[in-house]
Amino acid sequence: MLIKITKKINRNILVCTRADGSYTKVEMGSQLPFHDIAHYVVDKSLSIKNGFYGLIAQGYTIEQLSDKQVIKTLGAEAWISEVLARALGSLYTGSCSLEQFIPLIQTEMKGRGEEDKIPILDEEKVLEMLAEYTALLSEWRNLPDGGAVEMIF
Repeated sequence: MLIKITKKINRNILVCTRADGSYTKVEMGSQLPFHDIAHYVVDKSLSIKNGFYGLIAQGYTIEQLSDKQVIKTLGAEAWISEVLARALGSLYTGSCSLEQFIPLIQTEMKGRGEEDKIPILDEEKVLEMLAEYTALLSEWRNLPDGGAVEMIF
């Protein structure tokens, strides 16, 4: 699946084009690409098949994955993807440290009774994800208006 995020001055456009040529598209606020890029890094790095982008590849629309009623029906992998994407964003901004990253995820998943579903993570894997996330955000920041970052999932 091709994920393309086009930079606009006040709004950005996310388009996910599936292998069969179908696509889902949404205009989003100026800060949302950061979270969507975090989802890409997490889902791809940890082979999360039923995370945000995996579900889109399976046919869900972006709008469906924003609907609270739909979200309630998604399995543990979708929640893990969300928790990890938020944690990666927090690590990037300094809101949590490398030492706090894994315990943060464990605490949130334990609160849902799903701590046994967390992918195996170690410091090396976390640093690998952070490096990829940082590189993609750097690419994003350097884009001119109308430019796009493209990622393959």
